[in-house]
Amino acid sequence: MNLQQLERHPLFRLAVWKRNGWLLLVVALELLLLYGLACLRIDLAAGDEPAANTLRFLGYNVACH
Repeated sequence: MNLQQLERHPLFRLAVWKRNGWLLLVVALELLLLYGLACLRIDLAAGDEPAANTLRFLGYNVACH
């Protein structure tokens, strides 16, 4: 079986589409994660009274905007 015959085989094409699909899924999840991280706002100087809708995490006030 030469390379052209292998590339025409249905299982080879299915494997290529699966690979491309998984790659697209991973890229989309990475972009979603980066968007989520970009929405976080961390106040480094956590005062005694945190602002509304904030979470105190490890001594920092974390808010999602």
